[in-house]
Amino acid sequence: MAIKLQRGQKVDLTKSNPTLKRLMIGVGWKQNEGFELDAAAFLLDSTGKATCEDDFIFYNNVKHKSGAIEHLGNQGKDNEQLQIDLMKVPPSIHKIDFTLTIYDAERRNQTFSRLANAYIRLVDLDTQNEIARYEFGGDFSIETAIVVGEIYRHGSDWKFHALGTGFSGGLAALVRNFGLSIGKPVVKNEQLSASVSPSIKADVKKLAALRQCTMSDIVNEALSIYLQSKRPDILRYEELIRNVGGR
Repeated sequence: MAIKLQRGQKVDLTKSNPTLKRLMIGVGWKQNEGFELDAAAFLLDSTGKATCEDDFIFYNNVKHKSGAIEHLGNQGKDNEQLQIDLMKVPPSIHKIDFTLTIYDAERRNQTFSRLANAYIRLVDLDTQNEIARYEFGGDFSIETAIVVGEIYRHGSDWKFHALGTGFSGGLAALVRNFGLSIGKPVVKNEQLSASVSPSIKADVKKLAALRQCTMSDIVNEALSIYLQSKRPDILRYEELIRNVGGR
C-alpha cells in the first residue's frame, strides 16, 4: 500500500525497496474547462541548479541525454507521466524536481487557486506497486507554477520529498529559480504542427533566430492569438510576423 504524504514529509525509496531500479512519476488533477497544465522535471546538481538546458525535461525536450528520465505525456490514469531509470542518473545529478505549470496562465488570467484533487504518485515500474502518493491542491492563491516534489540522493539511497512550493510567474519563474534562462519560445510542437502551415513555421523560426531565440512580447502575443483562435486567421498572423520582423 502506498505511503500517503503531507506537504514537507519525506519518505525513503530505495533503502526499504533495494530492488527498485525504475520509477514512474504520475501527476494528475481534476480537469477544469480551459485549464491546461504541464508537468516537467529539472535535473539538479549539488547546489540545486540545472547546469544546462538539457537538464530541463518537458514537452519540447522529452528525454534526457543520459536516458535517465523521459517525459511520456498523458498515459494511463494519470494526466502526465515521467519515467526514471535510477541506475542511469548521472553522478553529478543530486536531485530531480517535478513541477506543474499552467500553460498561458497570464493571458487566460488563471492561477492554481482553482486546482483541485491533484496528486503526484511514485510507482515501481518493475512490480507496478505504488510506493508513495502526495495529494495537493486547494492551498494556493496567485501561483501559476508549483514544485510538487523531488527525489534526491541520500548517501547511496534515494528519497522523495513532498514539497508543494508555489511560484508566481509561471514557467519562466521556475526556469530562473533553477538557474536557467529562457532561450527559445515556449511553444508546444504539437500545437504548431496541427495549426500552422510549414511556411509560417519557417517564418517563426527565422524570427526566433533574429531575436537570438528570445520570445518577445509581440511574438508571444501573435502566437497566442493564432494558436488559441478557432478560425485560421493566417493573413493577420503573417502580418504580425512581418511587422515584428521589420523592426
